[in-house]
Amino acid sequence: MLPIITGLLAVAYLVAAYVLLFLPKLGRLVKGGELDLSSYEERITETQTYLDSLKGVVTGFNKVNPDRRSRVQNMVPVTPDAPGLYVQLDAIARAHDMVLVSVDALPDEKSSSPAGRKNVRVTVNIAGGTYQQMKLFLADVERSERILDVQAVIFTPSSASYGLVLKAYYFDAVHVLQPELELVAPASTGAQTP
Repeated sequence: MLPIITGLLAVAYLVAAYVLLFLPKLGRLVKGGELDLSSYEERITETQTYLDSLKGVVTGFNKVNPDRRSRVQNMVPVTPDAPGLYVQLDAIARAHDMVLVSVDALPDEKSSSPAGRKNVRVTVNIAGGTYQQMKLFLADVERSERILDVQAVIFTPSSASYGLVLKAYYFDAVHVLQPELELVAPASTGAQTP
């Protein structure tokens, strides 16, 4: 009887070890357990899909004509680019024999569109030039590479000076990049990162 009792005790010892030691560890590894990797695998799959779509976008972007790409990026830049506005307006004024006296460009932090477009209020003072030259100046501002809206024109006939209030646009770089950051982080998975 001793070998049978010893065999039963060994089997009972193995079952107890399995139930007490291995089963809790295995319970953490099964689906929904603490160490379940399926949520991480889903996140890796979502991130890989997003990465593939980004690679497709970059490939499409690189296929665009570089001249057109540059023009579009200059129309509405990702920064207020006040120095670029100064240079552009000065070049237009010089082309019409006018003198750019002052330029004041202030980004309007309060106004923003849902797409992240913000405004820059530009105040320009110009000296010299005739009415015809001013019309040509305004026409060139309208055709400029960067999108500019003329909001007000002030003419002082006694001193032959002009004042302009313009609105330029730029994209808020943080707002433009934010949707990409949200896409990288998958929806709530309930799993914590290690």
